[in-house]
Amino acid sequence: MPKLGVLREFDYIDVNLFNQLMTLRARQSGPTIAELLDELSEIRKSEAVEIEAPIRHDRPNAMLAMLENFQKKRVIRTETDLLVNS
Repeated sequence: MPKLGVLREFDYIDVNLFNQLMTLRARQSGPTIAELLDELSEIRKSEAVEIEAPIRHDRPNAMLAMLENFQKKRVIRTETDLLVNS
């Protein structure tokens, strides 16, 4: 943390630049973000829209099918190995 009273180059801006920024800010007209959000909130309240969720459809799971297929092959190989090795 810098000591008090010590200014570095990036600790301050040029006075002319600051004045230009303040002039630009004063010239800008229009609603603030808070005012825009309030307006959006009022629009949302006045236009009550209900969204219907679509009916759920179960789809086949390719990964699960591959896993089940792998397990079936593994069981068959294991049973075959037991018969051959006994």
